[in-house]
Amino acid sequence: MKFLLDLATGTIGPRYRLQEDLSWRNLNDQFGRFISPTTNDKLFGSLDAMIPYSQDKEITIRNHTYRVNPSEITFGDSSVAFHDPRVYRITKPKLFTKGEMLETIAAGVDDKVNVLVVNIEGKFQLLDFHKDLIGRKNFAPIAIRHEAYMAGNGYVGFQAARDERFSNNEYLSSLEGWLTHLKTGKLDNFIDYCEGKKSETQLIREINEITDQLEH
Repeated sequence: MKFLLDLATGTIGPRYRLQEDLSWRNLNDQFGRFISPTTNDKLFGSLDAMIPYSQDKEITIRNHTYRVNPSEITFGDSSVAFHDPRVYRITKPKLFTKGEMLETIAAGVDDKVNVLVVNIEGKFQLLDFHKDLIGRKNFAPIAIRHEAYMAGNGYVGFQAARDERFSNNEYLSSLEGWLTHLKTGKLDNFIDYCEGKKSETQLIREINEITDQLEH
């Protein structure tokens, strides 16, 4: 897979994409959908390769200067922008299973704040919120990130994996998040609840409709 470096501006402002000549192309898109690359878009072979191109604290595009990734913002601030990398898939990714999710949850230790994620390879992981997510490098290879499981609340471990209602909810919401990831190419899609508008069968069918178009 390859990666594209987008820049989201304001709250509903335009999105831009880094070009080979290091200029920014207006994608004319306010809703974060995936825009296929052109020959002028800069393609990266890894997420880490983007880091040298994402260090600017200010970027001027068409005479408008944006504060990039500021630590403090106010609602509706049109002068801010955020790096928004996208995955450009060429080959078909693996679709995770509920069994794999249950194995991951069962293996967890409930003495720390855990976060259930699906990485960009389509594999479940339990990450330590403080160790793995706070202060992490730019652009973690995470497709889906669930709400954090607070320590001592029984959301990980053998008994948690046996909770059918909990596991069904987490698996269905993982499918919802994975479908969003595939449609948008967006990293780090945060899931704090299960929408439940589509069944497991419907979600898997839509996921396969997207990935079957890719190389096997």
